[in-house]
Amino acid sequence: MAHAPNSAALCDEYEDCRCDLWSADARVPPKPLGSCTGAVLSVLGGLDDSGRERLQLLRTWWTSTWTKSSLLEIRDGEWVRVLPDISTTWDDAEAELVLYKADPQQPGRVLVTETVMDDEGDWSHRTRSEALRPVP
Repeated sequence: MAHAPNSAALCDEYEDCRCDLWSADARVPPKPLGSCTGAVLSVLGGLDDSGRERLQLLRTWWTSTWTKSSLLEIRDGEWVRVLPDISTTWDDAEAELVLYKADPQQPGRVLVTETVMDDEGDWSHRTRSEALRPVP
């Protein structure tokens, strides 16, 4: 649940809202997520041959269209981003656009699909291959 970062009070669109990402493992501290009123979570496996699962997180905010997607996993007892955040839209999320998938041409890399807007205001998708941050 979103809250004002300096109190336990619920926040509204006029405040700095924050969410916390929790793990079922009590040893993993919550990760604060700024500019967040909620989130949609999806567990993704098979992005590489490590057998590790990653968490795709789409933050909700007061805007109706744009959001950002984060790809995270737990490493050494804390949440870490394994790729830079990308922009997408709720229209894409509702259409089940796949944002992250294994790159069949380059093992260990992930095809990342981001939504971009051009100067005329038209949306398009840009896909690129990125390496996951290596596990230490």
